[in-house]
Amino acid sequence: MMRNAIEREYRRDQFGWQERLHGRMDEAFINEGALMNDGAETHLLQLLKYYLSLVDGRPPWVRRFRPETDLPELGGMVSYIDVAPESPTEFILLGHQPSPFPGIGQELSGRRVLDHPLMFNAISCVGEYKRSRDAARPEYALIDQSLRSDATDLAAFRVRRTFYRLLLPLADLDGRIIKLAYSFRRIAVTPPGTLQLAHHPLK
Repeated sequence: MMRNAIEREYRRDQFGWQERLHGRMDEAFINEGALMNDGAETHLLQLLKYYLSLVDGRPPWVRRFRPETDLPELGGMVSYIDVAPESPTEFILLGHQPSPFPGIGQELSGRRVLDHPLMFNAISCVGEYKRSRDAARPEYALIDQSLRSDATDLAAFRVRRTFYRLLLPLADLDGRIIKLAYSFRRIAVTPPGTLQLAHHPLK
């Protein structure tokens, strides 16, 4: 649930639909906190607190941000996007996380964001990555989507999922944002091939 979304995006086309609710960071402290999650903070809140501990008037230096060693309990749940290129069309996925859906997991590591087979999703992501980079601020969103990889192919794979996602900008020594760290927490996932394209909006 996103109680006080500061922005709502809803898009629909022949590839499906998606709704994105963007919240402030205090929303993350509520949704990811122990009170809402059976007495334990989620990994997203652990990651956000770690990130904020490194902020010193500007986003952390990319080499100081080391959750892989500083937060081993996250167990590889953090990935990165190279946003150093001026053009968002050249943003690169680094260490993409596994996925239950074929073609959109670890095999995307090292590829451009816009090479993602779910183009409708890729375009939305590029816009959000650019916004986080240019504003040098974290982004927290609740994303609900029902998409397919090819609107003309009945054999195309389908994705139906709802998840929270956290984006965290990281800087070089000059303060320029060159990477985004990100992680997500799945709320609901429908196995491939059982998708219905009817829209059930976020509550």
